[in-house]
Amino acid sequence: MLPNSEAMKSHWSLLAGTLCLTGLALAQKPLRSTPPVVDYNRDIRPILSGKCFACHGQDESKRAAGLRLDLPNVAIVGGDILASKLTHRIGATGALQMPPADSGKTLTESEKTLLRRWIGQGGKYQQHWAFAPLMRPSLPRPLPPDNGKGRGENAPTQPSPIIGRGSAKPGGGEIDAYISARLAKEGLALSSEAEKTTLIRRVALDLTGLPPTLQEVDAFLADKSPSAYERVVDRLLASPRYGEKMAISWMDMARYADSNGFQNDHERYQWRWRDWVIEAFNKNMPFDQFTIEQLAGDMLPNATVSQKLATGFNRNHRINTEGGLIAEEWRVEGVIDRLETVGAVWMGMSVGCARCHDHKYDPISQKEFYSLFSYFNNVPESGAGTEGVNINTPPTLKAPTAEEQKKLAELGETVTSAEATVKAAEAKLPGLLAAWEASGAAAKYPVTSWVGVRPSQATAQSAKLMILPDNQLSATGKNGDTETYTLTLPTGGKPVRGIRLEVFPEKGKVGRSSNGNFVLTDVTVNETHPSKAVADFAQSGNSISDAIDTDPATGWGIYGQTDKPHTATFTLDKPLTGESVTFTLRFGSQYSQHQFARFKVALTDSETPSAEGIPPAGTPERLAWFRANVENPTRDADKTLATAKKALTDYDATIPATMVMAELDAPRKCYVLKRGQYDQLGDEVKAGLPTAFGTLPVGVANNRLGFARWVASKENPLTARVFVNRLWEKFFGTGLVATTEDFGTRAEFPSHPELLDW
Repeated sequence: MLPNSEAMKSHWSLLAGTLCLTGLALAQKPLRSTPPVVDYNRDIRPILSGKCFACHGQDESKRAAGLRLDLPNVAIVGGDILASKLTHRIGATGALQMPPADSGKTLTESEKTLLRRWIGQGGKYQQHWAFAPLMRPSLPRPLPPDNGKGRGENAPTQPSPIIGRGSAKPGGGEIDAYISARLAKEGLALSSEAEKTTLIRRVALDLTGLPPTLQEVDAFLADKSPSAYERVVDRLLASPRYGEKMAISWMDMARYADSNGFQNDHERYQWRWRDWVIEAFNKNMPFDQFTIEQLAGDMLPNATVSQKLATGFNRNHRINTEGGLIAEEWRVEGVIDRLETVGAVWMGMSVGCARCHDHKYDPISQKEFYSLFSYFNNVPESGAGTEGVNINTPPTLKAPTAEEQKKLAELGETVTSAEATVKAAEAKLPGLLAAWEASGAAAKYPVTSWVGVRPSQATAQSAKLMILPDNQLSATGKNGDTETYTLTLPTGGKPVRGIRLEVFPEKGKVGRSSNGNFVLTDVTVNETHPSKAVADFAQSGNSISDAIDTDPATGWGIYGQTDKPHTATFTLDKPLTGESVTFTLRFGSQYSQHQFARFKVALTDSETPSAEGIPPAGTPERLAWFRANVENPTRDADKTLATAKKALTDYDATIPATMVMAELDAPRKCYVLKRGQYDQLGDEVKAGLPTAFGTLPVGVANNRLGFARWVASKENPLTARVFVNRLWEKFFGTGLVATTEDFGTRAEFPSHPELLDW
């Protein structure tokens, strides 16, 4: 238990007054024969880091006189103050003065004295305390019985039953043991325990952000048992408010926002990641799991939706939707933002200083910065944001809540039931068609000249074209910036005079672009443009005729009706003969990823093709026409199924997607970026840790998941120290390391190093 502020004030006032009254006597006492031991990490490193490393550190490009003071060097002769050049330079004036007069940095006399004393005591260097392996320190010995010296007048001599001070149980009084030992060293003692109303107010505000109710205070006051306080703590930890309170600071560190933070600052959906964080705290998720899932949950074996959702941590960076942006520049900025955030949150270090040059203070070279960069460089993203309101930038993931999952399951069951009804009705359909034809009812319909065709081959430049049972084609997989669909269409030996193209909505959009549009820039049949094209709809400036001209930049678009099916027909100058024709659709406009989602084609040998009528007898199209146009049980079942699917689709569309991480099949090559510029490529680098941080744990892959496992491993002492220190700051106002955001070589030395490591 830390001394409260009032008690500390009284202790320090008493101590100061005593020193004032006895100052003369103190001054007359003989000096110590042995000066106090100088600790390199505590006393010397902060001086060298703040005053010397900028010119004499690891940044080779800025290093003066080839001298490094961050490592043992010729300027320091351990044990011999006079023989050490550093001694003379820090005491010199004029041109020999160090730091130089024009550097804006000076050494105080006390700092010079410390440096000389350190050299005299051997001038030994130590590994930076924050990088040193974690070793559990021994528990301090209990305080001796109160002898009336150095103990607060009201300080209790026995441990408090409420907080378990002095308990030997793990998590009990060990913290107080360290605090007490330090206070005893300073001639102070633990302050008296706060009264119960103060305790419950403090702990309620700390753990939930809300004050206790009057009823809760009364219940605590009435509970006289030794475990009364523990019961209050357990109740607060079980409250949903606990996770919300703890998530606030984590979201701040993760730069969480509900908008893109640039230019138009469009809204975006990331609240499902926010909820994941809250749920993780409320479930008391182990911190190593909390770490790994946020950094690389998508790469875990058989990753769950929750584990993928966790990686939204990495997608909270700014997103630019400006029209004139350079996509690659902003993709690189996003990668750097991820790395800088991970460095700050888990390692307590400003790794971004090494983006343009070797870090001036911490052991991270520019090359090592881009080796770390490589771990976050393989996300399938373009760098360009998506225009519109509440639209996220891929990769995204739908992560419905428990309530939404229940509703989706109910709607899915309705679809499944309707599909079973359709299947049963389909079995009777051929017999019903035969009876209908035998009745002569088909004679009153003209026979249509369009015949649907199933491609014998369908390929795409980037996507995968799947041929569905009803001859429709569905584009899946990668959605390239430009695309070409190539279909081989069997003709049945009949001449081909025209082709009909029908496009259909997929999840409410006919196009694969974020706005649902497509731009068909070029259509050829056997590499020849049709002579005529007609469409049911075209947006202004993007007519169907633009798809058969010689300009590869113009094309047919349907913006304004992206949620409706559309039809276009293409007429040839002269009929094509042969067993098949090649139908090629190109999407090469300036608008990236604007291609069909789902479509099908039909052929005709008629010089005046009719869109109306009944398909020829004996064809699959005749059965499909009968099913859709003549009263029969299958048509009714189809309508019921369509209604059920629409209800499911419509509800699913209301569930927003969250931006998450994903990994390319083949990693991008990674280079040192000269001066940090996205287009100034230097030497190629491979993924890896900075030398000062060691190596990845044995048996893990050298990828983002392997890096995440290292961040959360015992081999990395930074994560544990940084997070525990953040918690200490959260609950006590100041961290055991006052520089909470900096655990690098310029960090303040811990006020209680053994307690921090414990």
